Amino acid sequence: MKEIFSTGHRLLKARFRGKKFPMLVGFAVTNNCNLACSYCNRWSQQAAEMNCRQIFSIIDELSVMGTFKINLTGGEPLL
Repeated sequence: MKEIFSTGHRLLKARFRGKKFPMLVGFAVTNNCNLACSYCNRWSQQAAEMNCRQIFSIIDELSVMGTFKINLTGGEPLL
């Protein structure tokens, strides 16, 4: 219950200050995956990836901007 109140409170404060921010962010941190599912081609995509320092820096910036939720996606984001 506290989390709902806190989220609502932050949203109202930001709204009344005229501040715009990304409320929800989907962040694909990697294409790496230890599976090769027939319905998915994400694991076969080769692309340059960020290092941990860069990823954490982006997450910190999103937090400062007021983002409420970050969904980590990708191939297998915890690899």
